[in-house]
Amino acid sequence: MPNFDHSGDPGTTPPVPPPQPQFNPNKAANGTPVHCSTWGDDAGTDGAPGAVGFTGSNGGNGTPGQDGSSVQIKVHDLLGGLNIDCRGGNGGNGAQGGTGGQGQNGGDGGDNSCDTGEHAGAGALGGMGGTGGAGGDGADGGNGGDLTILYVNFVGDAPVIKTAGGIPGFGGPPGAGGAGGIGGNNGAGGGKNQDGGQGFNGPTTSKNGQNKGRQGNIVIAPQP
Repeated sequence: MPNFDHSGDPGTTPPVPPPQPQFNPNKAANGTPVHCSTWGDDAGTDGAPGAVGFTGSNGGNGTPGQDGSSVQIKVHDLLGGLNIDCRGGNGGNGAQGGTGGQGQNGGDGGDNSCDTGEHAGAGALGGMGGTGGAGGDGADGGNGGDLTILYVNFVGDAPVIKTAGGIPGFGGPPGAGGAGGIGGNNGAGGGKNQDGGQGFNGPTTSKNGQNKGRQGNIVIAPQP
C-alpha cells in the first residue's frame, strides 16, 4: 500500500537583522587647542563625548505552521502497510534581535603648543554601545488534517496514521549590545580618557508561539 504525505509545511524563521552601523564620522569633535596670546593664554578645551551607539533592530516574528490537508480514502481491501501523514506544520521561531551599534569614539582634548603652563584639554569619554534589539515572537503550530478511510474489507494490520497538530515556535533571543566607543586622547599628553561601556543586550520580551495545532479527526469505517 502507498504512503500519503499530506502534512503541512513548517513555518519559517526570519533572518537575523544586520548589526547597526557605526557613526560616520565615528569620532566626536576634538577640543580647541590652547590659544597663545601676549595678553594671556586661554586653556585648551575638552573633547566632545562620544554618542551612544544605535539600538539594534528587532528580530522578525516566525510564520505559522501550515495546516495538514484533510484526506478521504476509499479502498476495497484495507491492507497493512498504509501510512498517512496529515500532521500540521510546526510554528516558525522568532529571529534573534540585531546587534547594537558601536558607541562613537570620544574627541581628543585640545593641545598646548604655547610656551606657558596653560593646561591642555582632556580627552572625552567614548560613547556607550547601543542596546541590542528584541527577539521576534514564535508562531503557532498548524492544525492536523482530518482523515477519513472507507473500506469494504479490513485485512491485515491497522494503518499508520499521523494527524497531530504542529507545535508552537520559540521566541527569538535578544540581540547583543554594541561595543563601547574609544575614549579620546588627552591633549598634549598622549594619555587617553575612559572608553565607553559595552551596550546592554536587547530586552527579553519575545514570546513563544501560543497555540499548538489541534489534532485532526480520524474516521475509519466500512463503506456505506
